[in-house]
Amino acid sequence: MNDHSSRAVAGTGLGRDPPRFAFEWIRESVGSAMADFTPIQGDHMDIAVEDIPARNRFEARVDGDPAGFAEYMTTDTLIVFTHTEVDPRFEGKGVGGALIRGALDRVRAGERKVLPLCPFVKAWIGKHPDYFDLVYDAPPSKVTD
Repeated sequence: MNDHSSRAVAGTGLGRDPPRFAFEWIRESVGSAMADFTPIQGDHMDIAVEDIPARNRFEARVDGDPAGFAEYMTTDTLIVFTHTEVDPRFEGKGVGGALIRGALDRVRAGERKVLPLCPFVKAWIGKHPDYFDLVYDAPPSKVTD
């Protein structure tokens, strides 16, 4: 059992670290290029959040290092957040919250509504009422017996 075995992974329900290779792969494939990012202050760190549409995810970087991501799927009217992970090196430092805030701010700038299937995203929105207006409100059912 490693020293991180008791840490939870945001949005996964797992009580263990995400595979380290995922963050290494991001670092190698994207490098330090950040063409379109939103700098956010989180626990005295500058956290850059960028949308990577080719990967269907928002990524957070701290000093150019991959720090986390929020995966999504889109339709013409929705962005569905499905999974969020934060690198164990950055857990508890505000990266997850900064990532979701940056992603939702991007969504607000567009026309889509949010369907938060990821438990971390859903919980974060639940604690930030100023983002409630982004959440998809399914129309009432018209089914009758």
